[in-house]
Amino acid sequence: MDGAEAWITMKGPVDDGPKWHYPNNDEIAFANHLLSLHLQSPLASLRSICNENRQANSSGTAFYVQIGAI
Repeated sequence: MDGAEAWITMKGPVDDGPKWHYPNNDEIAFANHLLSLHLQSPLASLRSICNENRQANSSGTAFYVQIGAI
């Protein structure tokens, strides 16, 4: 028996299926806080860079990156 087979045989019955974690409201709020804390500033910077590049492009070739809102 190789390593993968040994690992598989140590697991429980397949019928059990995955055990999902359903976050409560506090966990969801914390995740949203982390997203805001770590993504809003970089996203604003990326938008600014894209807008500057769009305005600076004078070659007649348009290249636009569209960034949606969070």
